Amino acid sequence: ELLAHHLLMKERQVVRLRERTTALPQAKGLGKALLQRLGFELTGAQKRCLREMFADLDRNQPMMRLVQGDVGSGKTILAAFAAIRAAEHGAQTAIMAPTEILAEQHYMNFSEWLSPLGIEVCLLTGRLSAGDRLPAARRPGLSHHDGER
Repeated sequence: ELLAHHLLMKERQVVRLRERTTALPQAKGLGKALLQRLGFELTGAQKRCLREMFADLDRNQPMMRLVQGDVGSGKTILAAFAAIRAAEHGAQTAIMAPTEILAEQHYMNFSEWLSPLGIEVCLLTGRLSAGDRLPAARRPGLSHHDGER
């Protein structure tokens, strides 16, 4: 069983190495603008993680990265920097959360961090109708749509 699992994982790794995507190199410097506006300095581990993540985004291979850490360790701000990099290239970013409360907290943080940079932020929840979700999903970049009219 272990040998079969190992061989399967190696095969998947080879397939992943052949996949291509659009590289997302630094474009407008919005990440630096966020860093200046944060009001706190990133930890050494956060900086290291950002460097690794940005190196992945600079490549034309899909990034496959798991960031794990305790509550309050800075995973959300790392996701914000990745979202900025995507927005600089006109792409959308989706941040998924296991609960609506956490999604709302992320929405508030991302709005505070990204809106001043000209990046619109959107909150889509399971309680929204498909009709309310569709307009937000079609907008370029990140956009704001909370289902309220």
